[in-house]
Amino acid sequence: MDDLCRPWIQVPDYAKYALIIGPYNPSLADPIHKAAGIIESNMQAGRIPDDGFLLFASVPFQDVDQARAKIKSSFLCEFAANEIRQSNPHRLRSCM
Repeated sequence: MDDLCRPWIQVPDYAKYALIIGPYNPSLADPIHKAAGIIESNMQAGRIPDDGFLLFASVPFQDVDQARAKIKSSFLCEFAANEIRQSNPHRLRSCM
């Protein structure tokens, strides 16, 4: 399969840069803080570039209407951004 057609997480060179947090615990704040700390320490150690990071929020939408999925995804992104702002305010430059 061509890399452009595969989900980016399945591309070997990209997968090593991802921290995936699943919605398996009703309290997502702690895993988000831990992931932000891991990213911060890897940047400080020079293991990954110190030029920022990208935050994705994803929700299932197959059995939900598109509008509801967009609202939920936006909420999760903003929630994660607020949590990261608390622990690493200098890292979060912008959130869309």
